[in-house]
Amino acid sequence: MKEMKESELEIKKAVTELKARKKVLEDKELELSRKDEEFDRFKMEDLLKRRFFYDQSFAIYGGRHFFHSSSKITFTYLVTGIIVLNS
Repeated sequence: MKEMKESELEIKKAVTELKARKKVLEDKELELSRKDEEFDRFKMEDLLKRRFFYDQSFAIYGGRHFFHSSSKITFTYLVTGIIVLNS
């Protein structure tokens, strides 16, 4: 508008209108955002295990492992987890 040599009054009107539109958009964004819902990692892990994405390596065999040389917990990708990895 400045390049088009508009009057100061027209520029102020346009700026005021843009600020009002910005405020409406910000209010709508706050209204639509989820404030009280937080991400729960344990629920997500439980869902992934129940849907057969992954699980602890020996959990699918009753939770017992026969290798005492390692105290590390390993994970196994199950059927759907392998499909996701390969795609």
